[in-house]
Amino acid sequence: MRFTGNVMAIDPGNSSGAACYDSLVDGIHVVKLAKCDPLHPGPLVQQLRSILTNNDIDHVVVENVGHHRPGNSSKASTSFARHMGHVEAILTMAGVTPTWVLPNKWMKEVCGVLPRDSAPRKDAIYWLAREWYPELVQDRMDRKTGLHGLQKSTADAVALYRWAKQQR
Repeated sequence: MRFTGNVMAIDPGNSSGAACYDSLVDGIHVVKLAKCDPLHPGPLVQQLRSILTNNDIDHVVVENVGHHRPGNSSKASTSFARHMGHVEAILTMAGVTPTWVLPNKWMKEVCGVLPRDSAPRKDAIYWLAREWYPELVQDRMDRKTGLHGLQKSTADAVALYRWAKQQR
């Protein structure tokens, strides 16, 4: 896989995030995505449309988590699949065909060996993302932009973005 131009990475789910290059700050832009309520998808639609338009995105990479994993409840698997479907529908309406990447693929290539359990793995990815992009670390919300900087909920999107950038 080779990506040229601006890339956006999306980590779907209930605590989802997106990361992309922002030419205004000449650096990475990270945002926690709105929850997608099946009856009211408007906030997520507006948010993704805004990111795609304002950052001149050429490629979108999405973590492929829309399948059942051993140990997950059926409710969790359904929630992931539903959120992925919303993201896919929004991107399709925007004329963007996403590239789907399995978590094991990007994690192994970018992060190396990670803990098997979810919480320690999320912590490890968060601390790696802090090392890669120290400019994202903020103690509190920036009131002007409304951005919270790097959070554990957006760290996977940052790591997936780093993986996509290495595919050039």
